[in-house]
Amino acid sequence: MASKDGFLVRGMIQLLMHFGWTWVGLFVSEDMKGEQFQDLEAEIVKESICVAFVEKVSEIRRLHEVSTLMLRDRIRDSLANVYILYGDAESIKFISYFTETYLISGKVWIMEENWHNLLHDIYSHWEKAIPGFRHFVKGVNPSRYPEDFYLRKIWLQIFNCLIVGTQCGEIENCPPNASLESVPVSMGMMNLSDSSYPVYNAVYTVAQALHEMLLINTEMGSTGNAEGPTLLPWQVHLLQRQDL
Repeated sequence: MASKDGFLVRGMIQLLMHFGWTWVGLFVSEDMKGEQFQDLEAEIVKESICVAFVEKVSEIRRLHEVSTLMLRDRIRDSLANVYILYGDAESIKFISYFTETYLISGKVWIMEENWHNLLHDIYSHWEKAIPGFRHFVKGVNPSRYPEDFYLRKIWLQIFNCLIVGTQCGEIENCPPNASLESVPVSMGMMNLSDSSYPVYNAVYTVAQALHEMLLINTEMGSTGNAEGPTLLPWQVHLLQRQDL
């Protein structure tokens, strides 16, 4: 296996081990790269990770309807919720078509970074409702958070107004009842976007790690006037991994 593929395999194995994924399925193309990448099966077995099945994408494409339905049921019923996908662009596109056609969801797909743009149909962000988020957005405005430059910019673009004391030219002051709640639903201002949810997760994880450190200081008897242990960046990283 080429060194580049070797690093890719090692990286995928480390990803599986990090999240404790010990039961996976493999989808590979029938070209030379796909054949080489099947060495992954031997490598992951060494780490006590089990391979539920190995499927060649080119063979799947030649299946008749009954066999395709059997494969669909096999994937749906499999205990493996994690699949590694490796192949050419046509193979990747076919898997996208296959999963969309047969409504296969709830699976984790691992692949090379440069292929993810081909899979918009099977990739979705998993997200949960954030308690209090909509209530917070309803009450947010530039007057309440004058230091937030982006809020002023949003108010100018949406309501064509500026907060009192910052007017420029003929732009009117903002009415006190201006709220993002009145913005059309199509603009999505009251909901998290696909890109903002990972940011929330990252901030929440760091905040949780800092909270854990403060609890440790409290348990050690540190007070507001006492100088507690200095929190170093690597310690925050360690606490993040423990929380995850």
